[in-house]
Amino acid sequence: MESEKVAIIGAGWAGLQMLQSLKELGVEAEVFESRSEVGGTWTPEMSYHGLQVHSPMYTNLMTYKGQAFPFKGMNRETLLQKLDAESVRVYLGDFAEKLGLKPKIQCNSRVKEIRYHSKSQSAYLSVESNGREVEKGPYRLVVFSSFAAKASFPKIPAQGFQGKLIHSSQFKEEVMDEIIKKDLKVLVVGGGKSGCDMICAFQKKGYKRLTWLFRSPYWFLKYGAVVHGGSPLGMLRGFLFLFSLLLFLVSNKLPVFVGWLVGYFVLPKSEGALPQHFDGRRFHFGVLDEKQVNFVEQVAAKQGEPKAVTKEGLLLESGETLKCDVVIYATGCETGFGDLKLVKDGEVVTVEDVPLYHHAVVPNFPCLISASTAFYQFGPSRALTMAQYITWYLQAAPSEEEMEAKARRNWSTQSAGKSNGFSSDRTFVAEFLLFYLDLWRDQMVSMFGVLKIFADLFVFTKMSPLQLNVGKMPAFPTSFPN
Repeated sequence: MESEKVAIIGAGWAGLQMLQSLKELGVEAEVFESRSEVGGTWTPEMSYHGLQVHSPMYTNLMTYKGQAFPFKGMNRETLLQKLDAESVRVYLGDFAEKLGLKPKIQCNSRVKEIRYHSKSQSAYLSVESNGREVEKGPYRLVVFSSFAAKASFPKIPAQGFQGKLIHSSQFKEEVMDEIIKKDLKVLVVGGGKSGCDMICAFQKKGYKRLTWLFRSPYWFLKYGAVVHGGSPLGMLRGFLFLFSLLLFLVSNKLPVFVGWLVGYFVLPKSEGALPQHFDGRRFHFGVLDEKQVNFVEQVAAKQGEPKAVTKEGLLLESGETLKCDVVIYATGCETGFGDLKLVKDGEVVTVEDVPLYHHAVVPNFPCLISASTAFYQFGPSRALTMAQYITWYLQAAPSEEEMEAKARRNWSTQSAGKSNGFSSDRTFVAEFLLFYLDLWRDQMVSMFGVLKIFADLFVFTKMSPLQLNVGKMPAFPTSFPN
């Protein structure tokens, strides 16, 4: 493996963790980052005003040589808290700096094209760096490790709107200040986590000229239920919640009902004694604490289907117009995978709808691995598993025919260009479970290993990576303070 070189696209926490883990495993790697600094989602370019990590910090720790890399002020109390985007950015920068990773990271370097030569099994990158295009390589593998690279705008026609139309990633502090100063009427579009974050940011400022539009409210995990501190009641509820997740394999509504019943789920802006719906498609593992729930409950909400942005505001399919001066699309992000040009033996290859081998390798372009679809675990710990997978794949060298045959029988329907994480037409948890079952059928994981990572997370309140049956797993902390 020491003679094999790996290129990683993206210097977010997964890309950085992968770089460090591969270094520990004796695999040479380097990272290409399109922005001017490391941090991915948490950089000023992508992070919005008020952004925090969704989960407690003990689930988002970077690791090195079997130790947890500390963040500023880390102690038992802060491990249970959610850091803001700036703190996470500084944390990731410190990780890269203090572990000597900077020489292996090329910032301001956007990968435009990957050229693969099947005879030599070598890949070359065309990289746009500081205004000029350069070639990098050869590499044995290229890992696409960008999860939220670009804003995803909805396809809503704009018909003469005179106000401000932005994506949530463009919602910076100066935008907030301008809105407050000019007393502008704001419409937030989108019922997911970023929509809630927009609402909470305004609520913290006491700003009331605000309306929230969504097709249907989303379900969220209760922060207090997840971070239960190891109490017997909390562990019991965590176990019952795990059981409810397994029910997603047979039902779309029953597991949500059970999760709500045991006190793990909350559905903000739902009128009446019972929740408005138990639709499992409206749950993507978003987390809200009690204060955030209270914030969003106080805001005027509207359900409807957007039709067009007109001169006065947002026109709904019902014919009603929601008048506003500012529209904020809290509609998520895209991985940016589709922006890559792939050339194999001199011919352009299309892979967007191609099913993946082990949900990682593009079978007809076997030098390319997608870390955004191989979503083994939440937070940066998933990169430890990816590093383990890479150590196996570099030596396994399965044929393209073998990989294509196995990929075609996947139960999870995600493809090279569409990660489960950004799917709105399928039930995320069901697809997530099918992803694990696909790995189990291919003998890459054990059922015990899969159940363990979720039991650790929800029952024992600690984070552990998914361990594969193949390759070398980097050392990782066996426990975190609770």
